Order: sequence, then structure tokens, then C-alpha cells
Amino acid sequence: MILEICKWYRSKRIFLLIFICSLMGISAPLFTYYSKDILKNMGGYDASNILLPPPTWISATASYFKNVEQVVVFIVIFIVVETCLLGKNESLKLFYKTNAKTPSKIYTPKLSAGLLFSFLGLLIGDLLNTYMLWALFDNKVHFGHLAIALTIQMIVFLILIVLGATIGIYTSSAFLSAVVVEGFLIITGLLSNVALFKNWSPMLLLSPIQFLSTNVEVDQIWRPLIVGCIVLILCGILIKRRRISRQEN
Repeated sequence: MILEICKWYRSKRIFLLIFICSLMGISAPLFTYYSKDILKNMGGYDASNILLPPPTWISATASYFKNVEQVVVFIVIFIVVETCLLGKNESLKLFYKTNAKTPSKIYTPKLSAGLLFSFLGLLIGDLLNTYMLWALFDNKVHFGHLAIALTIQMIVFLILIVLGATIGIYTSSAFLSAVVVEGFLIITGLLSNVALFKNWSPMLLLSPIQFLSTNVEVDQIWRPLIVGCIVLILCGILIKRRRISRQEN
């Protein structure tokens, strides 16, 4: 685990991950708050003729959620999977194959480090987003609802990282795993009005906008969280059964 953490630091991946999450956390509230001014300056239109709803902390947070869903998830999964793959170094694969009794001893430290830094990166993004909301909207922010929504988002985010890492380990492609997970998110979003997906899909909780204005009811989250736990268990089983000899060539 310590070795994997050192690899993250030496390769500068941790700094890239934190930069992306920080950028999303800062830019989403700013773009939402100054959207009318930005459109005016870009297009030369009269700001009074631009019909946009007044910015609120909820709309700014919703924009941040979308940035995480569309940008951060893709980039973080790509980075994490890259650290999990053994690459084409045959001597390195032979070393792992002869010294690790089970695949989990190889992938668990790599994935654990990836999850740790993914959590750290998104946490920094969340904190910066919260600060920007406080600075722009002052006392209008309901920090209790915001904290709950961000916590739910974090849980689903980490589940998706594990799912993406599992797909990447089996496909030997960081890009493909990120694309597949983003595809799942798009499909789930399109089917968000279908009761089966709405009530059971944890992916819809990656953008828990509904909890920003209302209290969380247990009935709204227990089903998706159960599905999320099942996904984690299946991913753990698949990673444990993965054979190094079938790693990418």
C-alpha cells in the first residue's frame, strides 16, 4: 500500500486528480453565478434580453454534480485503472505471478490507493464547492442538506471507481473502462423516469439534486445502496478470480 502511494506521488497523478476535482468545485458555482455576464461578453448580447433563471445555490450545486458525473468520473477512473494495470512489462508480470499467491494481493493495494486518492480529490472538490457557495450565496445555503447530498455522491463515486477498475482489469484498457462507466451513466440518466431504474439504480445518486431541498427519506436510498453493495461484492469476487497470466500483452 505504501509503495502504491509513493507511485501516485512520484508519477504526479495525485496532483492531476486534485487539480481536476478542484477546478470542477470552483468553476461550477462561478459559471452558474455569472452565466448571464459570461454569455453577454461572449456573444455581445444585451444581458437584459437573455432569459435565464436567477442563479441559486441549488442550481450551482447541480452544475457541480453534472461536472463530476461527466468529467471527473471519466478522468479519475482512467487514472486509477492506469495504476492498476501491470502494463506490457513481462518481467514485472512474472515477478507478480511468482510472488503473489492470489490476484487480490496485487490488485488490492493498487485499488486501495486509487480509492484513497479518489476520495481525497473529490473531498477537496466538495470543500471548494461548499466554500464557493458560501461566498457567492452567503446565508442562503442549507449546509445540512448540502452535506448529506455530497456524502451520498461520494459513496456512489467510490462505487463507480471500483466498478471501473474491475472492468479495466479485465479489459486491460483504462480508456475503455472509463467509457463503459460513462455509458452506464448516460443510459441510466435516459431511463431515470422508469421506476425500476429510478428506485434501484445507485448511479442516479451520483447527482442527488433532490436532496438539496428536501430531507432524505430512507426509502429513497436503501434500494440503490443495496445494489451498490452487491456491485462491490461482485467486483471483489471478479478481481480475486482474475489471473495475471491473462493480463494485457
